[in-house]
Amino acid sequence: MPTTRPTTKTPQLLATLLFASFAAACGGGAPYQKIPQITEPDQVHALQVKSLVIALDVTGDGKGRLLPAEALRLNRLVDDFAVNGNGPLVVITPPSHGMGGDRLADAVAQYSRARGLAKSEVVVQEVADAFGAVNVSFERVYVELPDCGQWWVEPSYNPGNSPHVNFGCATQRNLGMMVANPADLMGPVAEGGVQDTNRSNDAIQLFRTGDIYISEETPGLKAEASQVSQ
Repeated sequence: MPTTRPTTKTPQLLATLLFASFAAACGGGAPYQKIPQITEPDQVHALQVKSLVIALDVTGDGKGRLLPAEALRLNRLVDDFAVNGNGPLVVITPPSHGMGGDRLADAVAQYSRARGLAKSEVVVQEVADAFGAVNVSFERVYVELPDCGQWWVEPSYNPGNSPHVNFGCATQRNLGMMVANPADLMGPVAEGGVQDTNRSNDAIQLFRTGDIYISEETPGLKAEASQVSQ
């Protein structure tokens, strides 16, 4: 009766099949992509520009006039708005309810302008669902500064040759403390009217065509040197 003997090729065949399956599984996945590391100080230690609403309720004396204590609080609010305000100072009044709410809102607006605010900076709004006191509010923009002095990373071990975690933190923090208007960190103020670049482009174009580019003479602006020295 013939007998079968195991051959030495059987374990090798199984190993080959297992390796092929493993290679197919690895090859079918997505290619390895290195995640870029953020190293720029303005991104690692980003300045967070945030805002909050500062509000004050004014009840008045019932005749459209401010109470002395309310006038003091309004003084502090207007001074705070002049330094940290973003947008207008909003005065919200409910519809006329027989207690001089509209007169009180006008008194608040006039009082705020008397403190040095421009007329365009104070906006009076009548809101239908408002009730009770006259509300004075504005949006304050401030900068949340990064925390520096993080020494938990060992500087002597740096296989990736990346900047230290504190690199640029002091510069960013000082910038956030020095900025006069935190809203400028979100974007520049829009320019209006004729820009200097438009005028310079016109001058360059006239120079290329050989024309003379001079300002229009205004009569009466000429003066003799003897007249200027007098």
